[in-house]
Amino acid sequence: MEISFHKDDYILLVSPTGRIDGYGAQELRRVILDATNDAIKVLILDLSLAPYMSSAGIRILLESKKFFEKRKGLLILSGVGPFPEEVLRMTGLFKVFIITPTLDEAYLKAREYSTTYNNTEKSEDGFSFTIHEGTNEPAELAVTGSLGNVLHASIKKDDVHAVRFRDCDYSLGLGALAENSENARTILGEMITLHGSMVYVPTDGHFIPDFFTPLDDTGSIKIYTGFNIALQGSYQKYISFISDNAEGVSLSRIYDTIFHQESLKENSKGIAALALIGITAGVRSSGIIQSPIPENNLPPGTTIMDPDNFSTWNALINDPLFSGNTLVSFGIGIDLTHDLSSFDESSLSSLYYIHPANRGVQTMYLHNHGVIFRGVPYNEQDTLNNNIKRVVKKGEFVDMRHLLDDTRFIRGICGIAYISGISNLAEQ
Repeated sequence: MEISFHKDDYILLVSPTGRIDGYGAQELRRVILDATNDAIKVLILDLSLAPYMSSAGIRILLESKKFFEKRKGLLILSGVGPFPEEVLRMTGLFKVFIITPTLDEAYLKAREYSTTYNNTEKSEDGFSFTIHEGTNEPAELAVTGSLGNVLHASIKKDDVHAVRFRDCDYSLGLGALAENSENARTILGEMITLHGSMVYVPTDGHFIPDFFTPLDDTGSIKIYTGFNIALQGSYQKYISFISDNAEGVSLSRIYDTIFHQESLKENSKGIAALALIGITAGVRSSGIIQSPIPENNLPPGTTIMDPDNFSTWNALINDPLFSGNTLVSFGIGIDLTHDLSSFDESSLSSLYYIHPANRGVQTMYLHNHGVIFRGVPYNEQDTLNNNIKRVVKKGEFVDMRHLLDDTRFIRGICGIAYISGISNLAEQ
């Protein structure tokens, strides 16, 4: 048996050639599972070159149908020949499956299936989105520690703060998990918290993320951080989005829409926090590889982001990775074209620096971290929080990254918190 497959956006076409008997059915199952990533919502099985099907083949069809229905997707059979059709009729399953005579009709039915983005606002670059209302409650950012200490690699023992998990539902920054603050200080790395889970990349030379999800936050284990930005409040707007382009839509394009789209910008004061779950079209990333502490000998008067120091302190990955996987992210954006006078200068400086790899974006400052999962695609009909909780709990953890602005998405859902204030989060 020969089996070919082709992916087109959220559609997987699998075309077996030969008998779908005991051996062929197992080969078909293997190809379907291997080719299905989190982006795939519809499987089209082209059976026009499969003249024979046994009960083993029927089992694979039923298994595939159940698999795609669990991910709120669809299985379509196309070009079913006389013998396989008779097998389906004799087993009473012919009406159980969606069957089309031709591939064109199968693709048409697959396209019709995706109704999530009806009544969307559409742009010329293929980015389409639908706005959903959230809460009217205000949102603030709580900052712990000093961004300046991070940039100048001057974090001392007293600059490491202990923060409770419950105070960091959504947050990002530089942190670690350890027995005490001094042990944490030497391995501080990029971190993110998502609904009670903390993920970080220890700067211990391995660049392998670690994570912890407490079932019950007793307060005895804390997050140690030299710098952390946590969301305090809720999301006033939600948007579900999709890109018609194979390259996807960039993170900077999403923020640009939030800040400048008429239907979204009315609540903005120039700063927004964003929680997002979506299917990636390529993650571009960086990460701190040395803890920014004096012992690591940054040249005086410079920062870890200066050109002469950058590669010593940071790993940069411009190649797009993890395409088709699920990414959960949290971050903030500052619209530099907006009147930011409602925020004092010291508050803004506690959030703001220019990442060298993002110098092309002159109108915004973005700071986003993300965790890559696979195996539990998000459900467009469910809420953002439920999706994130489910993926964090059940998904297969793959990696954690500081996201560059050109990280791209095929589709997703995000919550927008329009920030009205910036405060300090006292050590608990």
